[in-house]
Amino acid sequence: MIYLKNKINIIITIIPAIAFTIISLPYWYGYFFLSDPFFPEIKYSHLLRVELYGTISLLFWFVTFFYYSKYKMQKNKKDNL
Repeated sequence: MIYLKNKINIIITIIPAIAFTIISLPYWYGYFFLSDPFFPEIKYSHLLRVELYGTISLLFWFVTFFYYSKYKMQKNKKDNL
């Protein structure tokens, strides 16, 4: 039962991780390539969004890898029995 629960948790957490990563990509592009010296507030607003969406996506990726490691440990334990 725990084996299936971790599998479901991986699926549930990887969807928002991918979504927030995709959402943050245009802001990364805007931060690095759209730097205008006359309008620095544009770069600053992109930086805020990069930090927000990047932090959220990293959080979901860490949780996903945590559940994946639990899943792999339980799968190895189950295979060894």
